[in-house]
Amino acid sequence: KKLSRKANAAKRRRQRLRERKLNSQQNEHVSAPELAEEEPEASELGEKPNNSNCPAVLLRQELELGAVVAMEEEEEREEEREREREEVRSISPGKIYNGMRRARFLKPRRAWLFMPGGRMRFIEKAASLDVDVVCMDLEDGVPDGEAKAEARATIRSALETLNFGRSDVAVRINSPRLDEKVARDDLEAVLSAPVLPQTLAVPKVDTVDELEWLLASAEPILSSRSDYAKDGERHRLGLVPMCESPLGLLNLDRILAAGTNPQAVLDLQAVIFGGDDYAAEVGAVRSESNEELLMARQTVVATCRAFGVQPLDIVHIDLSGTDKLFQEALQGASWGFAGKQIIHPSQIEPVQKAFTPTPEELSYARELLEAFEKHYSAAADDDRKGAFTFRGKMIDTPTVLIAQNVIARADPSAASSS
Repeated sequence: KKLSRKANAAKRRRQRLRERKLNSQQNEHVSAPELAEEEPEASELGEKPNNSNCPAVLLRQELELGAVVAMEEEEEREEEREREREEVRSISPGKIYNGMRRARFLKPRRAWLFMPGGRMRFIEKAASLDVDVVCMDLEDGVPDGEAKAEARATIRSALETLNFGRSDVAVRINSPRLDEKVARDDLEAVLSAPVLPQTLAVPKVDTVDELEWLLASAEPILSSRSDYAKDGERHRLGLVPMCESPLGLLNLDRILAAGTNPQAVLDLQAVIFGGDDYAAEVGAVRSESNEELLMARQTVVATCRAFGVQPLDIVHIDLSGTDKLFQEALQGASWGFAGKQIIHPSQIEPVQKAFTPTPEELSYARELLEAFEKHYSAAADDDRKGAFTFRGKMIDTPTVLIAQNVIARADPSAASSS
């Protein structure tokens, strides 16, 4: 808004300058005979000759015009300063939200647990776990052929009969790019089930066309449901595409721009980064340090945060212990990931712990925000703005936003009380 106001003011000044210069040039190019026809000689009227075309007069006019423009600019700057003072008087820490300024409040997805969709016993076990997301898998976790149809039936039954507690219930379908018919059969089975999942995951989404195929295919199935519209509003499922290739990474901003449209039938809320598939596509050699995925992982974080969706980090396939897993999850959390894929119940606790602020971090963030509120309350009275000190450190707006990110990463009860 501020840039728009300044641009409009500059445009108005340029227009006034053009009009005045045009008038000056028109006066300058009027010929002597024309002047003689229009008005009598100045000497006949006893007046001083008109020296408007004299260089000295033109210079004086330019100086006067510059002074007028400078006064108008100063008035506009003063109006802008007054608007900023009004914003300071009305600001509160809650209005800044959580640093991911385009983000909505989204359910926690610290640990995303995959379970094979054809194994009811495994799904029943997952339903009893305290995990943020249980994802029943129709892709890698199920062999091709008749097993796919059996897994669809198992998932429909699980959705209808099991209580998953607080967990977000997700289903991963097969990739439309690899087999459009299988993906369409998955959509039909899942979206027409008596009980819908809360989230739909789709692997290997590389282009906007693939996303649009998904939305177009889901629309008629969901529209036929009686629970699709509630109080005139569409009941939108969460959508989580998976970025698993260099092409998908390069197109991720376009995919998110198309998927975060509020008119879309599915609500794009997160992106899963498939590190192993990505490494295979670029010809990288996997390592314990994951340095071969550094650029890609951070690109996923930056792009997702720009569009207000949750980035979910790579899976850790070593099940021999949890120490390395915990350190990898801590690294992802420090980079801005919202959660991480997991493949075994033993990985739930360390991963969710890594993506949850410690009591000390939470206490520090809350105290900093209290100090920020006091600082801005004082700023409303005496126009003091900008940085302030807290526990010997300089605190400015980015630091405040980081503190609010800590609050947002906490569990919902902790976040709501901050």
